[in-house]
Amino acid sequence: MPHYRPSLGRRTLAYGDLLLFDFEAVVDGYCSDMTWTFVVGKATDKQKDVYDWVLNATEASLLRLRAGVPRRKVHRAAVDVIARAPYKDHIFLSPVGHGVGLEVHELPRMGLDPDVLEAGWS
Repeated sequence: MPHYRPSLGRRTLAYGDLLLFDFEAVVDGYCSDMTWTFVVGKATDKQKDVYDWVLNATEASLLRLRAGVPRRKVHRAAVDVIARAPYKDHIFLSPVGHGVGLEVHELPRMGLDPDVLEAGWS
């Protein structure tokens, strides 16, 4: 669950919790967007395994990321990795990536969009 929702309630962080930090900044009108995952204390073997599957999915999508490739194929590369994972029944919430610039979430978006990535996207 990448974003906190008040309906989840409040509680104190506990040893073993996974934390997802989603950072954004604006400098001279240009945006950034970065996500980091941390564990409180030492990661369990299962947490390490989940992390490795997500990392492998990310790397698979990055291998597809180039001009001439349909955006959905970049996303699909990550989905295909997760589909082989023991965690495949968990929800894949969002596209694997998006552009940043004058807005935090802008084109191109990697998801179900059939449009092809163009060189020098602007």
